[in-house]
Amino acid sequence: MIRQVRILSADFNQRQSYRICVLTFRKESNDSNVEVSWQVTGIRKDAYANKRRIPIEVDKPQEERGTYLHPESFNPPEGKSVLTVRYPQMIQQIKEMQDAATRTMKD
Repeated sequence: MIRQVRILSADFNQRQSYRICVLTFRKESNDSNVEVSWQVTGIRKDAYANKRRIPIEVDKPQEERGTYLHPESFNPPEGKSVLTVRYPQMIQQIKEMQDAATRTMKD
């Protein structure tokens, strides 16, 4: 198990002690306004988790590199969605339907 403790203070003359196994934390400092944050991470080792491991990182196929899974978050040029590469005919049909609907609304 990984334990990280980060002291958010200009005064680093503090002593920290913690025991993760019983979820206790004790902070001793000469400054009463010290902020402390911590993060505990671990890897589940139960049967359910072992059968459903999540890959940490998977490389994109060459043809999908330079595209975005969620392009709306990045404002890239038109056609930079990974869906454009995976389903070009479907994307084309959607655009044609949108264009037809726009023309109908103008008439």
